[in-house]
Amino acid sequence: RLDFLLTDSLAYRCWIELKSVTLVEDTPWGGEARFPDAPTKRGVRHVGELVAAREGGDRAAVVFASGRPDAEFVGANPAVDPEFASTLWRASLSGVEVYGYRVESDPLLGCRIAGRIPVHLQRA
Repeated sequence: RLDFLLTDSLAYRCWIELKSVTLVEDTPWGGEARFPDAPTKRGVRHVGELVAAREGGDRAAVVFASGRPDAEFVGANPAVDPEFASTLWRASLSGVEVYGYRVESDPLLGCRIAGRIPVHLQRA
């Protein structure tokens, strides 16, 4: 099961898998939000389902969302889960879109998108 299906009719569908990113590590280039922080067979399976949707003619995307203000860019975490990193890399080559966003939450206003952050994918 994927998180979201956007559609305006049966002719247009975009499948989205949303990943919450809590881990941020300092790098020479700034704070990198990294997903996952623990191995995730489920995450690998979801990215594979996005590839299948893309191969079937639908749009498909992984959206990384980080609530950390120090997240300057986002990417996979091959040190923790090389299979997820490799699967995401191959998925991006097959046309699965990958986006990064910073989110903010407020007890009264709820969550909001605070802006996009660049995605850095590495061949794993």
